Amino acid sequence: MDKNINKIIDDCNNSNSILYVKSKAKEIVLTDPYTICHFAENVDLVDNPEIMPILEKGMISFGDIVHIYEFMFSMVECQREYFNLPAFESLIRNSKNPKLMLYCIGFVHGINKQLMIQSLYATKSIKYIEKLSDPEYDLAEEINWIEFEEQCDIARDTNYFPEVLRQYQKPGVNLLNSVLQTKNPYLINELADYLEYLRDYRGYDNVDDFLEILGYAMARCKEPLHHYEFAASITFSDKPMFQKLVIESGIIKYDYYMFEYVKGVNKGELREVIERSNDKKYIDKIGYNKQYPYYE
Repeated sequence: MDKNINKIIDDCNNSNSILYVKSKAKEIVLTDPYTICHFAENVDLVDNPEIMPILEKGMISFGDIVHIYEFMFSMVECQREYFNLPAFESLIRNSKNPKLMLYCIGFVHGINKQLMIQSLYATKSIKYIEKLSDPEYDLAEEINWIEFEEQCDIARDTNYFPEVLRQYQKPGVNLLNSVLQTKNPYLINELADYLEYLRDYRGYDNVDDFLEILGYAMARCKEPLHHYEFAASITFSDKPMFQKLVIESGIIKYDYYMFEYVKGVNKGELREVIERSNDKKYIDKIGYNKQYPYYE
């Protein structure tokens, strides 16, 4: 994250000039996804029909669907009126990523749930389709349960494969090595998620060593969002290692995410880090059970 971002945010919040904030938004989109999201969360004047599209396009330009989802979630949570939610919903559906679709159904107010549910069914991912029935998600009035059971049966009989990894699925090519060579945290996480699917739903019992290799590869990426996501969604990931990396990033939001949503972390250490930050937003959130608990 840009080290000057907090001063920029303070200057914008002390200004009533849309033109000034717009000029800063144009600078911000040239930095990184973390800075864009932090700026958009903490400057109220970005909620403007001239400024929000700049930030949206800047985020999309990085081509990282996980950061796109995080921006989407954050803008809805901040109640940004001019955020283009339908456009971001479309990006998630077009990614064909069942986990992110499920996150949208569970976390993001205002989406078209029926359309997202149908898109989730189309992935044929039993791992995430069956989670729709968890009572904590309160989808009783959203789900046609006869259709749900039919879709679960179809998914159980389908050999799911992540859409984003198809370009690396070639005869005679080692999928693990191909993904590792990309050094792309999204692809690393998707392969780890797929290996857990093979273990849990297809009876493969020799994937744990590969998961450990992918965990180390993820740890070398300088991406606290992806570190958190790996820790949250990969069951036997090295939680202490990723906790250390997230703390070292200095981004309190992800310390809070680790504290609130990841099993197997040192909550006491994370609590201390959050309290020392003087970030009132996340200090107030500590210990609060969110309406929509994180999917694991």
